[in-house]
Amino acid sequence: MGQHRNVGRWHDMREAFFRGDIEPALALYDADIVWTNDEAAGPMSGTHRGIDAVLTMLGSGMEAFEGTLTQEIHETLASDEYVVEIMTERATVRGQEFENRAVYLYRLRDDKIVEVTTLDRDRAKAATFWAAVQS
Repeated sequence: MGQHRNVGRWHDMREAFFRGDIEPALALYDADIVWTNDEAAGPMSGTHRGIDAVLTMLGSGMEAFEGTLTQEIHETLASDEYVVEIMTERATVRGQEFENRAVYLYRLRDDKIVEVTTLDRDRAKAATFWAAVQS
């Protein structure tokens, strides 16, 4: 049995996004998408509703990380209803190193992302990072 088609779709979407092309992501987002970031996500934490709010949050994330954010994907698990990404996020801001093990859970309906929930596994390290760069 081969990989689920959503694994390839996510790979393509992620590569495009980090090249600065948001169109593949927009094509996957439901108009009423709800994106909830873990409490350790600094200025991006909390729930963001609708495409405009999600795009604003993603843009503020790129600004907060000064364009240095990378995500090393360790595993992508997919079905028709869910995609799960297990990753390590890294960035450097004002000399502060950020490294966070994270899990992103995407829920789909009619081939569109309707909900994203992120879980930061290294909350204490993330809190230390955000405290250092926001002071």
